[in-house]
Amino acid sequence: QCFCNIGWYGVPGYCHPCPTYSESYDVPDMWTYCAEANLTVPFPQPGFYVVSEPTRDVSEPVSIRQCFPYKACPGVKGLAGSTQVDIIAAGGVEADGMQCADGYNNEGCDTCDATHYRLNGKCEVCGKREVHALYGLIAASVVFFAAAIPWLVEETSFAYVIQSRMIALVVFLQEVGLVGRYNLGWNDHKSLSMLMQFCFILQLNPEVIGLECITEYSFVERWQSLMAMPALGLGLLFACAQLYAYVFGKFYIKMKSHVEVVRVGQRRWVKMLRSILNLIQVTYVSVVIATL
Repeated sequence: QCFCNIGWYGVPGYCHPCPTYSESYDVPDMWTYCAEANLTVPFPQPGFYVVSEPTRDVSEPVSIRQCFPYKACPGVKGLAGSTQVDIIAAGGVEADGMQCADGYNNEGCDTCDATHYRLNGKCEVCGKREVHALYGLIAASVVFFAAAIPWLVEETSFAYVIQSRMIALVVFLQEVGLVGRYNLGWNDHKSLSMLMQFCFILQLNPEVIGLECITEYSFVERWQSLMAMPALGLGLLFACAQLYAYVFGKFYIKMKSHVEVVRVGQRRWVKMLRSILNLIQVTYVSVVIATL
């Protein structure tokens, strides 16, 4: 009986070469694992996904997709003639279940399932609703804190110095969180994972709230909110500053043009500008994330 040799897959008469294959499993830079003869489809190496459309004809080759993140596709180390081969060859939802890690699905394992939410390109397990609501509350508190400092604390007081240093600490932790976006293995350690989660919250990244765990929240909506939040916040601040300058300058000072009134207006204007500068500081990283 004829069959496809090692390094090839398909059925007799329609043998296709395994794309960038290795006869060893989990080999860097290799796409497929073809260590046996008589494979109807190649097995994917870790980090790759074999796309076999349900309507694919045996005369047509499969295609290979690289997975992002890498861990979304753990690879399949199977045997010729096994049910694993049949499932991958059939394609569809069952092929996703065979090739995708827990929490990932769809072709290329590029989507999170209903029990997970996407954070920095990876699927994380949904927590309790209260926990995700707390994440949102902390993020909102950072924004309020940054905007309110100039109005609540006198600039000449020691408390103002302390709170300004706290903003600097927030910015530092936000930048530390940028490192966590890359697959450096930090999230594999529980203590570092908790630190990264806290940094992600401080980054004002709307993804960390995990709206997918609470309501229907599509990829497009998530991307739009991520892009719009920094611009929307700064736009509102600028609009408020312009409105204040217009109303106070055109109406109030004209009616009461005393020196003290003008000085009060100047002090308020400085406070407003400091609020805007503080908000620029704490939202800078979120803008960077939105453009990555």
